[in-house]
Parts: sequence; structure tokens; C-alpha cells
Amino acid sequence: MRVGIWLVSGLCAAVLGVFAFWLFDDGVPEDLGFHEQACWFPTEAERRLRCGWMVVPESRRRPESRAIALPVVIFRAQGAAAAAAPLVFVAGGPGYRVGIGKGAEIDSWWYWVDTIPAHRDVIVVGLRGTGREAPDFNCPNLVDPRVWAGASEQPGSQTRSWHSTTEIVTDCRDRLLSEGIDLTAYNSRETAADLEDLRLALGLETWSLFGVSYGTRIALTVMRHYPDGLEAVILDSVFPPQAPPTLDYPRFYQASLNRLFGDCRRVAFCWRNFPDLDLRFEELRLRLAEQPEEISIGPSEFWPKLYLRLDDRALLEIVYNTLYWWDLTDLLPMAIDRAWIGDFMPIEMLAAETYLRDDSSLYLAGGDAVLSLQRRGPL
Repeated sequence: MRVGIWLVSGLCAAVLGVFAFWLFDDGVPEDLGFHEQACWFPTEAERRLRCGWMVVPESRRRPESRAIALPVVIFRAQGAAAAAAPLVFVAGGPGYRVGIGKGAEIDSWWYWVDTIPAHRDVIVVGLRGTGREAPDFNCPNLVDPRVWAGASEQPGSQTRSWHSTTEIVTDCRDRLLSEGIDLTAYNSRETAADLEDLRLALGLETWSLFGVSYGTRIALTVMRHYPDGLEAVILDSVFPPQAPPTLDYPRFYQASLNRLFGDCRRVAFCWRNFPDLDLRFEELRLRLAEQPEEISIGPSEFWPKLYLRLDDRALLEIVYNTLYWWDLTDLLPMAIDRAWIGDFMPIEMLAAETYLRDDSSLYLAGGDAVLSLQRRGPL
């Protein structure tokens, strides 16, 4: 998940933290229910797919509510017909966009689907506000490192401009409201109802849910309100409805750091090359608090070369971000150790990898807003 944004969560709570992409060229149906259509991406003849839209009310509490459409891709059981209940992937975030818009994204799904027993369909849904449907909740400036991280295209001119972030969040919220979007309708209860409506529309007696992170909250909400339609539920990194949206993050972060340092201490290679990693990290953090460094990140396909003020807060953000990417976490002991001796190149690399990923990863800005709305609405 994209996570530096969580550290400005108080600012993000003004806007719903789920985002949508572009309308399809061939139009979106408006009648409630599931509408099967040709897939909007290239498909392979030997791969069995089913695509379409699930059209649901924006708000089930308002009879006059408009309809919104959720993209659905069903990866059919390969070979023989499905002999087990389908498995539904429920994404996290809130606001993580599942990649079902392009052929390359579908290829990535096949890589995962192929690990599932071949007798089971796998269903991937673009949850409300996160798929390719209208309304467009995208607030691109909010995920711009020049805004939320204070980066600059010119050396020596970095800031920590929380005021501009607040303005961007407020502008985005005001735009959504001006378009008649009911922000209170984007919550776990409505999303759970979307999934139940989809199950019924597909004529499925039962299915199984696989929820990850915030997706576990949605899965638990389905369990609470629609248990009869469930065969099984898999919960990965549980975020239950009663959990506070942000208060536990410092504790979780510290626990992750403790595990990182403890694992390094237990692995001979790591401890031999990066001894006293916990002490060095704390020394580095205190040093950067007193005397920040300037680092550069990029350029990349999506961003120009940027300069970042590396103080203690930025260090914590970079390490926090990195802990969310399994393919980068193993580099943290070396990056911390090198920065401790004054070589910030590995830290620059990690900052670039986490700050400058392409926009398919940037759907968490404002994520706490949906949680704030839920505290005022039903779960």
C-alpha cells in the first residue's frame, strides 16, 4: 500500500480516500444488476474470462440515489467447470485500485490465479470509488511528493508545506460535493451490500472472500450482515470495524521496527555486516533532526528529478513506506547502516521506489476519510 500519505492522515480526513479512473469508451450501463460485456483488455483464447459491470445504488439509504457501476472480472476455472464456490478478492486501502484495466494488469492476476486450485473461479471487483467507473475521485496533487513530502525540482528549496496539502484536500472534497457525490455513501456497509448484490446477481448460492488489510474490514462486515452467502472467509492483516483508524499506527510501526532489528540480530550475515542496527537507526534519526541532509530522487517515467529534505520525519516516512513492500524490506538494514556512516544513496533509492511508483500504486491519499465517515454512519 502507498503509505507515506498515512502520516498526513489528519489532513486527508477531509476527503474520501477512494479514487476512480476513466470511463470506458463503450459506455456504462445504468440499470441495476450485473451486465456482462466483452472484456476491455486483450484476452488469450486459452484463458477463460468473464467481464462486466455491477450497477448498484450510490446510497441505499436514499431512494432517489443515482446508480454507480463497478467493473467485474471473473477468472474462470481452467479446464473442467468450477466445482467449488468462487473466491472473491477484496482489496485493501481503503481506496486501493485493483488492476483490472489493462492487459499487463490482467497478466499479473493470472500469475496469482494460477496458484489457486484450478476448480475454482476467482472474482475481482473494482470496489466503489476505486475502479474505472464514474464519479472520478482522483486527487492527483495529493499524491505528488512536491506537495505532501515537500520535495522540490530545485535543490535547496524543499519545504514541508502542510498548508498546501490542506488546500488541495479541501479543493478535492469541494469538487466532489459540487458534482453531487454523496461522500457518506462510500463506506464498508455499502461496499458489503455491493458484494452481496453481486453474489445474488451472479446466481451464486455461496462464495468465499479473501480480504487483505482494509479488505478484511469489508469481509467482516459481509460476515456480520450477509453470513448465509459465505462458504469461507480468509482474513489477511486484519483491520476490524472496531479498530481506530489511525491511533494504532505508531505502535504497529514500532513493532515492525523491533521485528526488523530483531530479525537482523538473529541472522548471522545481517548482524555481522550491520551490527547494533537499532542503535544506529536511533543515532541517525537524532542526527537528522539536528542537521538534515538533502537527497535526490528520480527522474522516473512519471516524475522529474526531485530534491528532498531528509530530516528525522522524512527518514521515518521512507522506512515506514519501505516496510510495506516485501521486495524492498530486505534492503533496509544496509540502507540504514550506510546512511549512519554518511552514504545516503541506498536511502535515496528506497525513497524513489516508494515515493515515485507509478499511479497504479497511489490510491491511498485521503484514506482515513472513509473511516471518519464510517464513525458517523452505520457499519
